[in-house]
Amino acid sequence: MTWDEYRDWCLTKREGPIECMALGLAGETGELVDEIKKQVYHKRATGKFKEEAGDLFFYYTMLLHDMGYSLDEVMRFNMAKLNERYPDGFRTGGGIR
Repeated sequence: MTWDEYRDWCLTKREGPIECMALGLAGETGELVDEIKKQVYHKRATGKFKEEAGDLFFYYTMLLHDMGYSLDEVMRFNMAKLNERYPDGFRTGGGIR
């Protein structure tokens, strides 16, 4: 499946305006982080990581769409930024250019 196909499917499931998508992203981020906490510190996986990651990706996809960006465009922009900032890769104690 391509991102465009996924985005088009998401548009059929959308539940509100951009503000709803932003709030959904924030809420699902918390749920994903909570799942990581349970796995790492409580040593009990609930098996919900993939579910929460999928919910997070839904809201992220809708926000990108609403702002007029494609996933490819955002990934390429991020790669260029990080290549400039960390030309030799990130390492603890390394400087940001």
